[in-house]
Amino acid sequence: MEDKIYDVFLSYHSGSIAEKNLAHELYNKLTSEYSLRVFKDSNSLPKGEVWKPKLTKAVWNSKVFVPIVSSHTYQSMEKVTTESKDYCLFDLEVAEKDIQRQYLNKVATKTKETLVKLSGEHLENHALSNATMNRSVRQVMKEIAEFQGHFLSGKTDDATSLAANNIKTSLEASQRPGRQKMMMRTNTAKRLAAKQGLDQSDFALSDRINVSLNFFADGPNDNSRMLTFRTVLETSLKQLFPDSETLVQNTLKAAEHADPKMPFVFFENSNDQVAVNKALLNRLSSEFAGSFWLQSVGERVKVHEFAFGLTHEYVPDDMRGSVEDKLRLMVATLPFLEVVRQMSEEGQVPSVEAPSHALRWECMKQMAELVDQERTGNRKRKHSETEDTHPSPTAKAPKLGRVKFSFPCRS
Repeated sequence: MEDKIYDVFLSYHSGSIAEKNLAHELYNKLTSEYSLRVFKDSNSLPKGEVWKPKLTKAVWNSKVFVPIVSSHTYQSMEKVTTESKDYCLFDLEVAEKDIQRQYLNKVATKTKETLVKLSGEHLENHALSNATMNRSVRQVMKEIAEFQGHFLSGKTDDATSLAANNIKTSLEASQRPGRQKMMMRTNTAKRLAAKQGLDQSDFALSDRINVSLNFFADGPNDNSRMLTFRTVLETSLKQLFPDSETLVQNTLKAAEHADPKMPFVFFENSNDQVAVNKALLNRLSSEFAGSFWLQSVGERVKVHEFAFGLTHEYVPDDMRGSVEDKLRLMVATLPFLEVVRQMSEEGQVPSVEAPSHALRWECMKQMAELVDQERTGNRKRKHSETEDTHPSPTAKAPKLGRVKFSFPCRS
């Protein structure tokens, strides 16, 4: 197998006719209609063997990893969690609402039985005890429950079209030239790269940016708050700076050096900070400008001001399976951040939708503090116009941007 760069690594196992049909149709559609380079892996892991280096390189040299999962979930998810990269997941057998209930129980039982049956042959070389196998099963099941993919049903043709379109969209969003740079989400993957002699400099932070809107929803109890956030837009540094590879690389470098205690990206070069915030402001303004058109023709609207900032959140090792390591643009209203600041001072903690979302609360506290520091710094700078005072101590802090959106008034 040559060390080629593929657009898509298509992984499936011959567990069902539906799985074979989708893989076959998807491969044909991606190669014929979209002219993509696709590596098709239909082989299960041979008994007593680990992945060969050439197969590993085929995975790492692909821009999108597409495991098609059905009854052979363990092997496919093992690949996803070990060789983490951009991927789509297509599950043929289960509705999304059921993924954390009866389906998981069914697959967990089958997977455990399979591992026990293979323990004398397949897992012998890995010296895995029954206890270790049980932990592995539980971890994989947890990964699947938290994994967000595409769940397909209906005719094969419809499923294929949906799958191919999602893959194409993922590729267009990344827009990364040359050898694929990917996010290393687990220490296992790093050790595997070193063991197989792969250059770890090939593994870097993705330039993709998720725009995340943060707000409070009603909590489970009366008068309680639930921290909520939703991805409202996805873009990339390449899209923001199509003519400046230098600025793309400077941003990635600054993000990779983000302090674990301060997820907001700080730029040593203030010109880079200004350019990034300006590009992000323009992107947000153009994407959510609908109500300004209403305002221009005399419709009644209400204007709200939002703060935004680019982050690279530190993800603890015990959460790396459920929280993706990526750039995120945090967006929140100023009143929301003021409530966050007050809650933080009073030691209050909101409820969250999932345990891993506790990381976001820490991020929001930092964002609220930055807004408060900037507000204090502005007051000091105004005061310094008449008195000889020292510069604001926040001069080296990350700088947040501001954007105003208008919304139709309720009748």
